[in-house]
Amino acid sequence: MAPRRAGWLVAPYLYLLGVALAVLLVPPSRDWVDRHLVLALDFPGTTTSVGWHSPAVADYTPLRLLSHPGTYLLLACGLGYLTYRVVGLWHRRPARELARAWFDSVQSSAVSIVSLACVTTLLIEAGMVSVLARGVVSATGSAYPGLSALIGGLGSFLTGSTTSSNALFSALQAQSADLLHLPQPVLLAAQTAGANVGNSVAPVIVLIGIGAVGGGVRPPEVVKTVLLGSSVLLATVTAMTLLLIALG
Repeated sequence: MAPRRAGWLVAPYLYLLGVALAVLLVPPSRDWVDRHLVLALDFPGTTTSVGWHSPAVADYTPLRLLSHPGTYLLLACGLGYLTYRVVGLWHRRPARELARAWFDSVQSSAVSIVSLACVTTLLIEAGMVSVLARGVVSATGSAYPGLSALIGGLGSFLTGSTTSSNALFSALQAQSADLLHLPQPVLLAAQTAGANVGNSVAPVIVLIGIGAVGGGVRPPEVVKTVLLGSSVLLATVTAMTLLLIALG
């Protein structure tokens, strides 16, 4: 393949980068896309039998279609398709064959991802995750700082998101710091760093990664490969947390 023609292969990636940066890095355009074509649901408050209360939420986790990564991926795919057709890189395939290939690539992970997301949301809304963390704090007392990074990692392991882990446990970390007369920034930093480490072995993230490369490998194999490195990182975060607390 001629170098010039081969250069067109990266066109979809350039489209993705160019359009996303042009829209999302310019404050006026970013503000506009964030305010238009937004889908969100309202949910009533709930209270469990043990007294855990989840307040009513308006516009829960808004889906901003014009600023969502999926929109730019679809746009880049469409522009890439047109480019490939123009320069002769597209080899026509029947729509049924393409649909079958797409379905085969997503069916292995889609059901697991949706199921995990549902279970995780149930754990959060029922207060189970918070009760678990509070029990750890009550049981460990002054030893809690050594577990703060682990709790952050637990949150991202369950949710597949550092942001979700921080939303779950940041308040708990801050409250624990006050109760133990420790600096809040240290435990909050441990929370975020631990969450980033836990994210690397989160089942949702692992399944997404496997799906992105077309499958062919089992999730336990991936987790086993990264587990040692993740453990070393988590131990390092814990050591740094304890050192910062000791230094006062």
